[in-house]
Amino acid sequence: MNYERLQTGINELVQTIIDWSTSPQFYAQCGLILLAIITAFSFAYALKKHSPLLREEPKAGYLFFYAGKFINFVIFCFLYSI
Repeated sequence: MNYERLQTGINELVQTIIDWSTSPQFYAQCGLILLAIITAFSFAYALKKHSPLLREEPKAGYLFFYAGKFINFVIFCFLYSI
């Protein structure tokens, strides 16, 4: 009895996957996801190329030191809260 139920469940799962993968909506969603990824990488590249803040590494100074301490504190608080 359990074997037949398991086989029926697997067959239904396989049929659902086949139905999803052959529908036009599935391909449209995959295309939109790919378009979003390409757009995000293109935007990040353009932003890095044209922004002087992102092109150069930050210079050492007292604000840089305190920013690093603050980031470490935030990470510590986040990890401690988990």
